Amino acid sequence: MTSAFKVVDVHMHVIPGVDDGALDQQMALEMLQMAQEQGISTVFAAPHSSAFRVLPDETGESFRLLCDTAAQLLPGMQICLGCEIICEPVYIEQVTEMLRSGIYPTMNNTGFVLVEFTPGESAQGIIHCAAKLLDSGYQPMLAHTERYIALQNSPETVEVLRRMGARVQVNLYSLAKEKNPAVLTFARQLVRMKKVDYLGTDAHRTYHRPPDILDGLQWLYQSSDKEYADALTWKNAARDLSLDQYGLK
Repeated sequence: MTSAFKVVDVHMHVIPGVDDGALDQQMALEMLQMAQEQGISTVFAAPHSSAFRVLPDETGESFRLLCDTAAQLLPGMQICLGCEIICEPVYIEQVTEMLRSGIYPTMNNTGFVLVEFTPGESAQGIIHCAAKLLDSGYQPMLAHTERYIALQNSPETVEVLRRMGARVQVNLYSLAKEKNPAVLTFARQLVRMKKVDYLGTDAHRTYHRPPDILDGLQWLYQSSDKEYADALTWKNAARDLSLDQYGLK
């Protein structure tokens, strides 16, 4: 099956054996193949930040092996390195130090960083972390923004964050297959308000949150103008994250 869509997935847990994502190289390759068949041509392998803090050598070696094997078996699939960095206000200084020291990678060696928060983090806590990252020279991309209860209750805070310089990532499955009605509703609200910048699968395994994106893509293109939908699916990421193969640099 070949998809008519073109997609950059900025958030997949596909480096095997380093976090709660892919178990091994075979599963990682199966996830990438599933993604490619649905139109994903670039994947950001973005494990939880603990992988780089606790298993830096293993994470680097596993990533290199995955890239080498995928290049042989899945031609046309580009894999870039990222990191989903957990942020809490009390530890944000440590996070910025980890970034400065190179322990936590940015997204494809750009100034962008993918950051997540606990679901119950306050709006002020999210703003505080975003401000600290921006002051340190990093542009935060909020991972699965639709999940944060404080933002669900205060959508205007998303615009505050975007005016500061933060960017918003939403999971594609949240647009169509999310079982939590509050998360699904907020994900769609963010798209309709045109407050989303990037999309991801947040895929973890072939059987747990797999890269299943077609329903979400269909909803997106039916509910948005094509220019905005294309910006979310690939153009913004290609422009911001140094993806030269898309011809926007």
